[in-house]
Amino acid sequence: MDNKIDKYFKEKLHDREFAFQDSYWEGAQKLLDGQERRRRRGLFFWWFGGIAGLAALVAGIWFFTKNDGLQNVPASLVERNEVKSMEGLSVQENENTASANDPDAIKENIPTAISAEKTMANDRNINLANEKSGNMGGSRIKHSFSKKPPIANELGHGKPFDETPAYNSYLNNLIKPEKEGNSSMIETDMKELMTEEKNNQAIEIAENEPEEEPENIRLFNHLDFLELKQVFVKGEFPRALTPNETKGKTKKSSPLAFCVMAGQMFQLGAKNGEKTIIGYQGGLVLQYKLKGNWYIGSGLHYKYRTGSFDASKSAIGRNYRFGLETDTFVLRPSSLHYLSLPIQLGWQKGRHVLEAGFAFDYLIGVRGEKGRYERTSELPIRREFQAEQKGWLVEDGYNSFNAAAMLGYRYRVNRQLSFGLGANYTFGGILNKGFEAPVGSFLLEEADKFYLDLRAVYLIK
Repeated sequence: MDNKIDKYFKEKLHDREFAFQDSYWEGAQKLLDGQERRRRRGLFFWWFGGIAGLAALVAGIWFFTKNDGLQNVPASLVERNEVKSMEGLSVQENENTASANDPDAIKENIPTAISAEKTMANDRNINLANEKSGNMGGSRIKHSFSKKPPIANELGHGKPFDETPAYNSYLNNLIKPEKEGNSSMIETDMKELMTEEKNNQAIEIAENEPEEEPENIRLFNHLDFLELKQVFVKGEFPRALTPNETKGKTKKSSPLAFCVMAGQMFQLGAKNGEKTIIGYQGGLVLQYKLKGNWYIGSGLHYKYRTGSFDASKSAIGRNYRFGLETDTFVLRPSSLHYLSLPIQLGWQKGRHVLEAGFAFDYLIGVRGEKGRYERTSELPIRREFQAEQKGWLVEDGYNSFNAAAMLGYRYRVNRQLSFGLGANYTFGGILNKGFEAPVGSFLLEEADKFYLDLRAVYLIK
């Protein structure tokens, strides 16, 4: 089978009517240079296209998943606080109206007013108790806002506040508007009563409060930006959340995972002269978590295949002088180099991972030796291959693209590291079945289309 160089020189030699010129060699060299440039250009575009496609995939997944963390703030939190504020405002207006017009309403609303006043002044009294305790050599008092403050029981000796004699006497004096100075008396009595209660509360808190971190402080450490804005702008501190609300507010981790993979390919039942290990592979793996225990994976791998060949392809080298002389060389490939794009569907349960998918391989190049068989001078006389040159060989006879099915299992040693075994089958093999070999030569044979691989996967993020 003649190539372009053969045809070029045959035409020149057939049509020549003069001595062979050096320009013929220049033309042949230009053809060789052009073929090499086209080969390198094609390789460059494939590399660039693969990297660009992978970058676009990563950017697209990141764009659609970057806002997941901001979608988990429950809308009910803001609505609940707004309703709570409106209810408090309505109750306060009703109390003010009742205190101005109806003496009986004063009696009914006094416990609510006292409770509100106690809550507002609670912090100030605790600080005062802290200072006193510090002067006496005591430790700092920690107060939990989630617990109800104890009610002073000195007035009623353990009875409810609204049943104490002092409280009833206070109400009787409060509802007598005909007495002079009743307003000032009310203010004085309320101040004295509140002061006494606050002091008792501070003392009891100092004696009974356990040494633990306040619940609201723990809650404050886990607030996101929107809730912090609500605290400082509206002055509203969120209450402790229920387990269901906490579950809904938990931020989801990113569904995208980056891994690196390294593995070794081998065949079972190797024949005499064949190698068990037939190559290596490694690269980047991207995994995107789906619903449940499912995920999809892809990446970019480099495959180095060797050892699965029976023989090499024979090539005829041609030397052009004033006449045509031929010489025979043998191309002995030692390795095939592939760029692989895997697409997988995986299922994970605990430490066990199952994967299935396809891998699409592109042949980057063939590495090997060029030489010839020569007779040895030693007895017994035999023919041995003598390599003359090593480098990249022609890719004639090989499929540029291959597709392989794969099925594998991995066991997770810990969260990041896992080891697994996979089975692979190459559809159609690595050889181009339609390629016509030169007469009297033979093509490179693949030992088996089925092979196994051992791999280790490490989770980066």
